[in-house]
Amino acid sequence: MCVSDNVPLLTAWANDLSYQEIFAEQLRNLIEPRDLAFAISASGNSRNVIRGLEVARDAGARTMVLTGYDGGRVKSIADICLIVPSDNMQHIEDAHLCAAHAIFTSVLHRMRQADETGTPALSTA
Repeated sequence: MCVSDNVPLLTAWANDLSYQEIFAEQLRNLIEPRDLAFAISASGNSRNVIRGLEVARDAGARTMVLTGYDGGRVKSIADICLIVPSDNMQHIEDAHLCAAHAIFTSVLHRMRQADETGTPALSTA
């Protein structure tokens, strides 16, 4: 589920609480233990992303982040952190596109394998 897709909901949370809570408040009601919260923050310091990751971790979920520069604050709270060591935002975003494509291609492959074998797609075993 993508918590950034519903613009009216995002603006409502931002208006009623604050912009830094737009992901945290949604995740608070959706995230479960053993879920994976996947986030992108090129600077690693986006407060709304940090708050979302904190809520996910508090719920027992794993966290994965794509970031740039030196990793910012997210690198210390993410279980998996891919840092593009650059201070050029365009290079960071291009690398994130490549990484996201590779990650989701891998997930799709595992899901297809699971369909063929009948085993859970993302088993931790």
